[in-house]
Amino acid sequence: MLPVLIEFPQLGVAIHSRGLLIVVAALFCNLVGPPWIEALEGIDRGKSRRALLWLLPSAFLGGRLHYMANHWSELAAEPLAAFVLWGRGMHAGGAIALVALAMPVVTGRLGIPLGRFADGAVPAVAIAVAIARVGCFLRGCCYGAASDWPWAVRFPADALAYGGGSALAPGTALHPLQLYFASAALVIAVLALWLRRHRRYEGQIALIALLLHSLSAAAIEPFRSDHPGRVYWGSLPQLEWVALAMVAVAALALVVGREVDRRRLAKPA
Repeated sequence: MLPVLIEFPQLGVAIHSRGLLIVVAALFCNLVGPPWIEALEGIDRGKSRRALLWLLPSAFLGGRLHYMANHWSELAAEPLAAFVLWGRGMHAGGAIALVALAMPVVTGRLGIPLGRFADGAVPAVAIAVAIARVGCFLRGCCYGAASDWPWAVRFPADALAYGGGSALAPGTALHPLQLYFASAALVIAVLALWLRRHRRYEGQIALIALLLHSLSAAAIEPFRSDHPGRVYWGSLPQLEWVALAMVAVAALALVVGREVDRRRLAKPA
């Protein structure tokens, strides 16, 4: 774990690994994403770059708002701290929800085909998510439950996993939950490229990617460690319910998309 990469005590300046990797992830989307979208979908890279510049803040804001809704008790005294890059956390469900609401507006204003843009953006966005998750690993947040699996990791004694009311004893081996999420994102990026040759309609790859992300999140979430601020709805954590809801939404959208495509093909030319 390496929460702070570089520190200048005399200046009171520190470069935090998580904040830096969030910035790297955003830069990757804006620098690498547009050329990829142009190569994959033929959309002008300038327009794609402007669209991503609008959508990335939406992802950040949605993720932080979702986190704040789950952890309001700890943020009530300093709510603005939730919007500091290297502080607090983000939840993917809120980020995805706000981007999904903003994307039709942004692409419509820029004259970009929504489905093609979404399909072309998936590989770059998935890799950016993996980069950000590595930042979570270096910071030690989003940690997993105790584990005796061969790849379980031990964080330093002063890590977040062992403090703040956690029941985990310092030195306990944990599931590297952050790396599970990062690996899932990389797999989705590869599958999105492979699926291009099988795409039947615009937007299908993005919907499949959303379904795979949601399924992987629902499968990985049970390995997250419990902590005093974790929100439950009934017997399941709130984040598990959100992942299951996204599975249902993505599956329904795929069914509707397939039916619309079937009717399109059946219509006389």
